[in-house]
Amino acid sequence: MPDGAKFTPANLRVIIVAIAGFIGEFAGSCHPHAQVELQMRVGIQVERYIYGLLLSWLADNEELEDHQAATIATGISWLIFGTAFQSVTMRTKRSPDQLADTIIAFLEPSLSDYLAE
Repeated sequence: MPDGAKFTPANLRVIIVAIAGFIGEFAGSCHPHAQVELQMRVGIQVERYIYGLLLSWLADNEELEDHQAATIATGISWLIFGTAFQSVTMRTKRSPDQLADTIIAFLEPSLSDYLAE
C-alpha cells in the first residue's frame, strides 16, 4: 500500500485479494510433509503483517483508544488470514475476489464508524 493509505473498503479489498492470492499460491506449493510447520510459520508472519497495516490505519482514528484499535486489527487480520487459508485447505475454490467481497460485506456494517471517507 502506498504511504498515506487510509482504512477504506477499497484498500481493505486490495489487502484481502493480495493475501488470499498469496496464501493460495503458497499453500498449494508446499511439500506435504513440511506443509503444516511451514504454513504455520509463514501464516503467523502474514497475519502479523496484516495486523500491523490495519493498526497503522486505525491509529489515525481519534475516536479509538489504542486497545480498541489493537483489538479490531487483531480480529480483522485473523479473519482475513483464516478465511484465505481455509479456502485453500478446504478447497472451496473461491477466488480472492470472491473472498474479498464476502469479507467486506461481513465487515463493512460493523466498521462503518471507523472507515475513512
